[in-house]
Amino acid sequence: MTKIHLLCSVNWNPKAAKPDLDQMLGPLRTMRAHISQGGYDLAKLTLLKGDDPRDLEFCALVLNDLAPTNSKIEVSAKLDSGMPEGIASTVSRAAEDATIAEAELWIDITPGPKQRIAVMFAAASAVLGVRILYSESTQDGLYEVKEVPPLGSYNKWLGRHGIQIRNYCEELSALAKAAQSDKRGSHEELLLTISDLLGSHPELETSTLIPRSNLLPVCEWVSGVAIPRSLFGVTEEQWKGGAENYIRISNDAYVRSAARGAQTLRQLRNIFAHNQPKKEDALALLDCLSFLASRLGFSSQSAEISEHAPDEDRMFIAVDGDDIGRRFEERLAECVETKHAVALHTWSQRIQQELSELMMDLQEKWRGAFLARTGDGFLASFSATALDDLGLHYAPKLTDATVTTGIGRTVKDAYLALKLGKARNRGGGIFYSFDPPEEKILWPAPNER
Repeated sequence: MTKIHLLCSVNWNPKAAKPDLDQMLGPLRTMRAHISQGGYDLAKLTLLKGDDPRDLEFCALVLNDLAPTNSKIEVSAKLDSGMPEGIASTVSRAAEDATIAEAELWIDITPGPKQRIAVMFAAASAVLGVRILYSESTQDGLYEVKEVPPLGSYNKWLGRHGIQIRNYCEELSALAKAAQSDKRGSHEELLLTISDLLGSHPELETSTLIPRSNLLPVCEWVSGVAIPRSLFGVTEEQWKGGAENYIRISNDAYVRSAARGAQTLRQLRNIFAHNQPKKEDALALLDCLSFLASRLGFSSQSAEISEHAPDEDRMFIAVDGDDIGRRFEERLAECVETKHAVALHTWSQRIQQELSELMMDLQEKWRGAFLARTGDGFLASFSATALDDLGLHYAPKLTDATVTTGIGRTVKDAYLALKLGKARNRGGGIFYSFDPPEEKILWPAPNER
């Protein structure tokens, strides 16, 4: 039977003059029933509480509620100091305890203050193998348990607002497995290193035997073995003695940039081995590793690039806002007072957000892959099989401006289609092909629809 460690917040309602005990204990009772009905064994319950005396009273109520079951559940209470890093540390330690006990960690985000639950959700999303659940009240006054995807699952939604959350564990997972196959550390150890690098552990700073030390061998392997072997076909010894010569004679810009990245990684590795690194050093190290993983083909990013390779059946789309530059200059000339500058800022931000949404729609619905972006447009590729559907349903536009779109079999065709569209179908979409010759309107300009 699988053992479960459950971490949740206390559920005391500070506004209630006479709290309803059934209501307060209802979510936890529901979670316990869910665990039992699923064939699991609740082995440990951790309650995260504040310093309010009533929080201790709630913990006592939980113990009394468990007493009639004669359960052997280990119950403990952890203090929430009010600092997010403290809550995150509690979640991390709970995950470590569960791993040692060969149990699963479940995080119940139903009860407790909203700010505490928000941090628990974010912290749990950063830990591998943790399940995030909550109890939802039903119309008959009961509760049902539902599972919430981790925060990383919402990247596409956040992307609409210009935010991209990095998932270093995912980006470096394939690289970690490749390093493990070369006996440069275990996959699990390397992923734990990421949590250590992004966290703050003052009590461990004086020790050399901390998780981040697991990353030193893989950095040496990437910079001294994987890059020279995979991209230059030379051994570690040959690379040490002639790296600069190999880099200079290479005619491939991607290979040269990877080699320079390997040299940068080596220097960052030395900081962690011999000096006291700063937080920005940790981010630089992870970013450099992720970049090199992509160059070596050991990342989800490289898989996406490969999926949309130029030799596949892809078409290109150029999107450009109409008269955005002129509108910007008009607003710039009107900026006499602070309120006008604020209005200009708001207008600019809205343009960028709407362009991001157009880019996301292309990516989600027609397998779009982006090549370049300007202030009021972008260039992308998409699956050629989606041309007809895109012509029927895309027709991009902005709130207070039209958008002209050019599509072609090559980037040059898409560029010429965009120019034709500006002249003949402003605000609409045109397909153009030089070889074989073809030109057609995919959707007309707004004033002709």
